[in-house]
Amino acid sequence: MLKLGSSRSARLWIGLAVVVLTGCVFPENARAATGTVTSTQAGVTPFLSRLTAAYSGGTLQSVAYQVLPKPGSLTRPLSASYSAQYLTSTGALNTSSSSLTIPVFGLYSNYTNTVYVSFYFTDGTQNTQLVSISTASYTDPCSSLNSPTITQNRVNTSD
Repeated sequence: MLKLGSSRSARLWIGLAVVVLTGCVFPENARAATGTVTSTQAGVTPFLSRLTAAYSGGTLQSVAYQVLPKPGSLTRPLSASYSAQYLTSTGALNTSSSSLTIPVFGLYSNYTNTVYVSFYFTDGTQNTQLVSISTASYTDPCSSLNSPTITQNRVNTSD
């Protein structure tokens, strides 16, 4: 039987065991890596944007986003992902400052787009943030997109 020298040291060992077990049994209580979008910047068209983000607590593996469809739209959410290796190769990821720029495409013009941005880390940690991206109106220089000719409307039962 292990005999501890004092009740103070026994409390210390028990407290240490609780802290260690809490991190193992309840991983959500352990320090998790996180990513946060800090700003948005409009792109060259309303369909594009650049998000500036920062992360901490881990090594970034990839970033993904999903643009939700407009209400009443018959489209599916648009999704894209970028590996940390790709973002580093384009200069969008700076590992020394834990900051990155996320290129976002597929936005609706003249609309406040709902975008979910997910950060994935090498330790398996993931966190997702909801971001609203407001865009300007788009005017087609050839005017063909401003007044399309619809020969047959798509219905929500079609594939």
